[in-house]
Amino acid sequence: IPDSLVVSSTPQTIQKVEGGSLQLSCDVSSSSAQHTHLSVSWYRQTGEQVEEVLSLSRDFSLRAGSSYAQRFSVGDVRLDKVGDSTFRLSLFNLQTTDQGEFYCQGTEWIEDPDGAWFPMTSKRSQSSEVTVQPTSKNILSVFCKESQRILYLHEYGCPSVVVVIQGRSVSRITFFFVIIPDIRQNPKSGFAVTAISRTPGVTYFDSFDLQCILKPHYPSWVGISVTWRFQPVGGGESHELVTFSHSGGVQWGERSGNFRGRSVVEKSDSSHNVRLSISRASDSEAGKYQCVAELWRREYNASWVRLAERASNLLEIRVQRPVSRLQIGKVKRTLGVVEGSTVSLTCSVRSQTNPDSRFSVLWFAHRPPGADGKLIVRSGVGMEYGTYAEEAALKDRLQLEVLSPGQYTLTLLGARIEDSGSYYCHVEEWVLDPNQAWYQLAKDASGMTELVVRMPDKFTWSSSTPFPIFGILIITILLVRFRSWPSSKTGEGKNGVPLLWIKEPHLNYSPTCLEPPVLSIHPGTID
Repeated sequence: IPDSLVVSSTPQTIQKVEGGSLQLSCDVSSSSAQHTHLSVSWYRQTGEQVEEVLSLSRDFSLRAGSSYAQRFSVGDVRLDKVGDSTFRLSLFNLQTTDQGEFYCQGTEWIEDPDGAWFPMTSKRSQSSEVTVQPTSKNILSVFCKESQRILYLHEYGCPSVVVVIQGRSVSRITFFFVIIPDIRQNPKSGFAVTAISRTPGVTYFDSFDLQCILKPHYPSWVGISVTWRFQPVGGGESHELVTFSHSGGVQWGERSGNFRGRSVVEKSDSSHNVRLSISRASDSEAGKYQCVAELWRREYNASWVRLAERASNLLEIRVQRPVSRLQIGKVKRTLGVVEGSTVSLTCSVRSQTNPDSRFSVLWFAHRPPGADGKLIVRSGVGMEYGTYAEEAALKDRLQLEVLSPGQYTLTLLGARIEDSGSYYCHVEEWVLDPNQAWYQLAKDASGMTELVVRMPDKFTWSSSTPFPIFGILIITILLVRFRSWPSSKTGEGKNGVPLLWIKEPHLNYSPTCLEPPVLSIHPGTID
């Protein structure tokens, strides 16, 4: 398989201050024609030591390195996919230990026939040098007295605050704010969630996208989580499919099943559009989808508080089987044969839906013509006799052949009078679904063949009969004798017609010919 993996990042020299934030981007893409998955990992290197920061696995789950696990859990470390191939690493509340060389590594995975995933190739990007400068030891913290949380000027107003320097309260002052009403005063105001899809109806193996759109747009301090729920066709129980958490992680539901292997969850840069992309659609993906969005606020102690929750409309996705193109030859014909002959019945597949389709061919008989059809034999993976083969004792006289792809023949040996009747074939087309299970897509029947078996004629000739040579000899002798017979020795019949006398060893003929002789040959006789 050609190596088409591309991993790139623009090298930079970046200086940051402790407590600030850092964003680095890396492009990872592949143009492989195979069904592959990509994994992306960010690493920080200081000297010879390499440490994992955050990774997105091939099954779209996030995993933080041991040194960043706690910060990842509170949202200070994030990995977002921006566009089709850009993966952005974000670090908040930078620490001096965050400095070093940052680079990303991309790996392309392919699934073996036994279901195991195998890494085909792995590449790393160029590094960016990051330096984090420490701040002064005298840290000024401002807390809201009423809620005991960190006061951000863009959040709610707080009339009384306590100024704390190095953990000791040094003064009490009163602030007065002029508050302009907006969505931040009441996050529930105007909060709406909508689910849309451009392809509500798809066919097997097609792909479709679901989008969860949030309104209005919220500032960065509001955390947003989106959960896709799914209810299968037939009214089954609705369950959680996948959640994109407010900390940037992806958690799959316990009943996600086949979705994990062929689904991608992406969040836009603004976090207000979460897209669920599903490839190779099958019956198991047909049903109703709904997204549930939540708004979260982070407190001063790094905990999160949920502010509001909204559920979208139900979005139904229909997955249809492909349209069948199966066609069987419909020619009607009549076969007349002599008892004991060999009869060949043909069945032709004129067109099929898929080049990899498989066929089961069933042969039926109506005896006498017009009666209900009875199964003679079924062929497919194996051969199975029907009730008619048992009743008519046909087992030892049947042969099934595949002359060429789509051309099937049933041969009846030693035809009997009671074999007369109407015969036809019935073809079932089987194809693979996206879950690698065979299912019957279509069926069609051929035209009728009327078989008439008759008794042999009373007189029949075969190549072993010597009469043709004997007959030709007799005719030649008669013609010569007739032409050379003297008229004086020839009797006359009526109207002067010459009489012809013929003598055979076992017969005597009298002169009864009154017309010019006509010779007709039969076995052993001449008239």
